[in-house]
Amino acid sequence: MGAKVEAKLRTLKELTDVVSDQQNRGLQAVLDIDRVTASRLGITPQMIDNTLYDAFGQRQVSTMYTQLNQYHVIMELESQYWQNPDGLKHIYMSAATPEI
Repeated sequence: MGAKVEAKLRTLKELTDVVSDQQNRGLQAVLDIDRVTASRLGITPQMIDNTLYDAFGQRQVSTMYTQLNQYHVIMELESQYWQNPDGLKHIYMSAATPEI
């Protein structure tokens, strides 16, 4: 529910204890990708997307099985890299095909 909707609902006497589960105070960054240079280096937008998801998403990389349970293994960066935009400086990609 949006902040405006929540504020309006709070003014209605028919409702009490209006709350929201919206979490809009998370970390956010905007990247401007130089597509011409990336293309020249053999890097596609999908490769960039996959690399960023590997680093900042919750990519499941394996499943561990026991007799009673299974556990999903999720890849993530150490917190020192995702809590600050400077962490992007430590993410590297390689071209789809090596230059000759």
